[in-house]
Amino acid sequence: LRCSRSGAGQIIYLVEDYNLEEVAEFGMNAVKTAMSSIQILNGYFLKRTANIDQSIDYLVRMTKILKNMYENTRLYVIPDHAVYRNTFLEMKQNLALIYPDRTFHVTYASYSDLNSKSKPLTLKDTFAKMLMTTRGISVDKAAEIIKNYSTPLKLVREFDSCEGDKKKMISDACKSIIRRKKVGPALSERIYQVWCADDYEHGSI
Repeated sequence: LRCSRSGAGQIIYLVEDYNLEEVAEFGMNAVKTAMSSIQILNGYFLKRTANIDQSIDYLVRMTKILKNMYENTRLYVIPDHAVYRNTFLEMKQNLALIYPDRTFHVTYASYSDLNSKSKPLTLKDTFAKMLMTTRGISVDKAAEIIKNYSTPLKLVREFDSCEGDKKKMISDACKSIIRRKKVGPALSERIYQVWCADDYEHGSI
């Protein structure tokens, strides 16, 4: 999630085949699924290497390529004081419209701040963390819920105004064709219990 908010034009994942026995214990299918997800769903480029030597060679080659690309090129840098996590992507989009022939960059310090776990969270970040405290809600499911209910207040108001079965409200709204994003009726009811019920059922959350 942080990568998608970094504003980076091209993101490369470097995956090294290290300690394959431990990977096998974890589950090779799960690792392959994660790598496929990175490429297909996130749209990132994934480079896989067999060992640390290949990883170093790849990083050296990429460093040389980047140096040749930008060594004698004028760079347009957004000042650190103008970079804020909650407005950065919108600002980059606006700059691209105003200056379509330029690519705007940030300093490494700003880039680190944009992707830091310890930086102040946005409302959506906080809401996602709140949702994921409920058993069964993954990052993907939380993101799908937030697409329909962008803030905690909106979620509560939707529950209040719902004239149908409140326990199925979220499952009816989050019918993603992607299984890992789909919110089923049981989880939908659990969310209702957390956010709206006067009394929690034992063991339901």
